[in-house]
Amino acid sequence: MTDYSVWVLEYGFVDGTHTAGSQVVSVTTGGNGRWLLAGDNVYAYENLEGLHGDGVFAPIAMTAGSAADWLRLADSMLSAVGGETRRIIPFHEARLWERFPSRELADGLHIAEVSLADGQDSLL
Repeated sequence: MTDYSVWVLEYGFVDGTHTAGSQVVSVTTGGNGRWLLAGDNVYAYENLEGLHGDGVFAPIAMTAGSAADWLRLADSMLSAVGGETRRIIPFHEARLWERFPSRELADGLHIAEVSLADGQDSLL
């Protein structure tokens, strides 16, 4: 049984980016550190790593807010995870299963195992 008492869950509203009321959720586990669920604030790793992997941010399309605010948010998110882009989970990233252990189900859907608790065996 996983001990969830060592997990810390935080969330915050993000102003001036994709849409009013956008959120980022931070999950800190006892053994595996901090992870950010980026919501609509990061579509794909290319937004944080550059279109050609060159490290130049590629801001998301804005329906409200500004690219400058998004750039500040991207800096803040990267700082929160020690610069490890893989610790920021983009909700629209179609390649999560290429970065993390995963499997494809019979119906074509994928499951990606992003983080396991200490001592937890893979569920894949």
